[in-house]
Amino acid sequence: MNENEINKEGVLTEDSIDLYRLIGSIFSQWKPILLISFLITLSFWLMSSALEKTYKSYAVLIPNQQDGFSSESSALASLSSIAGIGGNTDTKSVTAIEILKSTDFFEKFYSDSIFYNQLWQTENIDSESESHKDLFDSHERFLKKLEISHDVKKDIYKISVNHPIPEVAFEWISNIIYSLNNRMREIDESDSNNAITYLKEQLSKEKSQEVRKSIANGIEREYLKLTYAKTDEEYVFKIIDSPRISNKHSYPQTIYFIVAGALIGLLSSLLSIIILDSRKKMLSLSFPRLIRIVGKE
Repeated sequence: MNENEINKEGVLTEDSIDLYRLIGSIFSQWKPILLISFLITLSFWLMSSALEKTYKSYAVLIPNQQDGFSSESSALASLSSIAGIGGNTDTKSVTAIEILKSTDFFEKFYSDSIFYNQLWQTENIDSESESHKDLFDSHERFLKKLEISHDVKKDIYKISVNHPIPEVAFEWISNIIYSLNNRMREIDESDSNNAITYLKEQLSKEKSQEVRKSIANGIEREYLKLTYAKTDEEYVFKIIDSPRISNKHSYPQTIYFIVAGALIGLLSSLLSIIILDSRKKMLSLSFPRLIRIVGKE
């Protein structure tokens, strides 16, 4: 037992000596460590300077609460579901976001040559050119420049656009919000007109006074929805923080590159010293005479 303990203590003592020797080796080579760390940090800084700068313009939105159209009688609700009308604000805002990401919505922008050239950062490329990108490639590129976040608890949306030209980012986000509200308005106007036509047909067939009254209220409600859609510019989303032209690029974040470069430089230099020290120890154990001869020379 005593011999084992002595062996164990011997191992621990040897490990401690190796650790002290390694620490001493690191401190003795602080100049190469600083030099390697500095060079790698400098390379990361140069890399961040060479990368294309992008600017972000964003808007903070809340769903437009249409309280005047939130209640229906039970008889009207069943007719509305048959006619395909109704729905709530939450569903409408979710639908609007999905439309925003759709190819159909993007196609309107894609057909604009100015927008296309801004998207691909080209000059005067028309649809007949061989280098003209198709709709699907352009849509994929557009989605990469678009950011959408949703705070579920507060029901707040944040829509952002990134572009190398800050004025273009601002123009895009402004046009996107305007076009999205218009698109949802067109859909609801079409739905309301269809609903009015359907409800009028049902009114001419229905004999129950109670149901006829509910249908008449439904028709009135759809006319009010049409009036509301035509008069409210912020139909689905209300802007609580308007987009602005940014004077500071959002990417690349130079400080992150510098910190990453410093950490990688420090770790790589320390790792190199540890590897060299381990190899030196192995050589000293395997070829002690050779090490002594070289040392004398």
